[in-house]
Amino acid sequence: MDKERFYIDLTIGRRIFDTSKQSEWTIEEWLVWIGEPEDHANLAFNLLEDDTLHLKVSSIYYNESNNHMYVVFEATNKCEKDITLESGTWKVDDTFFELPNMLPIHIKANELKSDIEGNVAHMFMQDAICMEFSIFEAKTRKLLRELAFEVKVYH
Repeated sequence: MDKERFYIDLTIGRRIFDTSKQSEWTIEEWLVWIGEPEDHANLAFNLLEDDTLHLKVSSIYYNESNNHMYVVFEATNKCEKDITLESGTWKVDDTFFELPNMLPIHIKANELKSDIEGNVAHMFMQDAICMEFSIFEAKTRKLLRELAFEVKVYH
């Protein structure tokens, strides 16, 4: 089974910053880059919306106490059978995480699950996040879909 691949560019229409030169940025450039707290709290976007599954990132946040980046999802199983959503490899900027901290999620038929959380030991994403997921039929463990998302978050 081939992975279904999706590319999402959240930078369209936003100012371009050269993050390789952050040490040279002015205070004004840093303030624009950082933005307002509400800009970060509402980093939400759809990953997938089709006849079988709705998958959305409802927020991304950083926990400075453990240096982890958290991604919170919501998923709606639109099928008539229960499924299991399992996380595969994640890549944040240039760092790969083979086993992100995310338990397999059982989603009943026609059920919405919110507050699904995964995290990796990475702080302050500079550019993009790539996430892979596998969807299994819960009862038989038959692989139904493999999904790969590349999301460009910052220039």
